[in-house]
Amino acid sequence: MAKWATIVLAVLAVALVGVIVWQVAQRHDPVYQGKPLSSFIKAYAKSQALYEASPSSEAARAASKARSQLEAALRQSKSNALLLLLRSLRAKDSPLKVKLMTALQRQHTINVEYIPAPFWNAAALEGLQSLYANAASAVPALLEFAHDNVSSKARAEAISTFSCIGPSAREAVPSLLQWATNADSEVRRRVFEALQRVEPEPSQVLPTLTNALHDPDREVQERAAGILCGFKENARPAVPALIDYFMWLDDQGEHSPDTYQTQRRMISSTIQAIDPEAASILVSSYLRPLIPLIPLRDPKRAPATEYFFRSP
Repeated sequence: MAKWATIVLAVLAVALVGVIVWQVAQRHDPVYQGKPLSSFIKAYAKSQALYEASPSSEAARAASKARSQLEAALRQSKSNALLLLLRSLRAKDSPLKVKLMTALQRQHTINVEYIPAPFWNAAALEGLQSLYANAASAVPALLEFAHDNVSSKARAEAISTFSCIGPSAREAVPSLLQWATNADSEVRRRVFEALQRVEPEPSQVLPTLTNALHDPDREVQERAAGILCGFKENARPAVPALIDYFMWLDDQGEHSPDTYQTQRRMISSTIQAIDPEAASILVSSYLRPLIPLIPLRDPKRAPATEYFFRSP
């Protein structure tokens, strides 16, 4: 009996705090179609929780509908929605809260609705992404969230939010460079997508982009090359690495021509955009007559491109 009394008191305390927070938030809660914006955020978070608990086509349709309604409400509210979205982004569940809520949901005396914090976080990220550049003031909070002890999936979504915000999220570049070598390939893919969208200074990211040409994930390689292509003449210091990479692709293509043909074309186009003179030499000679037949990845030998670029 004493145990249940403690649980009930804890629930009442949590409810009291929730009521106070709700009353404060009401002052900043825009209304859409007669409903407060917070109700759309909650509906999307709840739909995600239900889908994860029991994946089905019906649950997927409900989640898609909730997302569409949230995005429609946010298009009207715009910057007025940031306070509510940031509150959801910062939602956390302590171990004690998780234990308490799990225990409460096992009983049937008191009906307690509980949406775990990660689903509130997901709703916030979805909302911030739909605001695009209007969510620029949320960048510091997003950085704090992404650096926190969150799942790779949550970090990847936060990084995608920087992509949606665009150039106004440039302060995230140092963190993006840090995550460029993350063990999770999906995180790395999102990083290079974001680097393309936030338009960083070329000098700030060239070393990272050059290294990414040898990432084990082909999509990362392609995105890094695409960013270099966009830099054009500002990426000239990366041309030797691009030619070295082109030649490595050529070697791989001898064994699997169809797999690497698209990448070779993309790299040659990138070199053409950055340094047309180097590209014309590459195309006319294909580099082979100028380069000794040595392993390109032998760390004891100079890269073949150094032979190509040194004076005769």
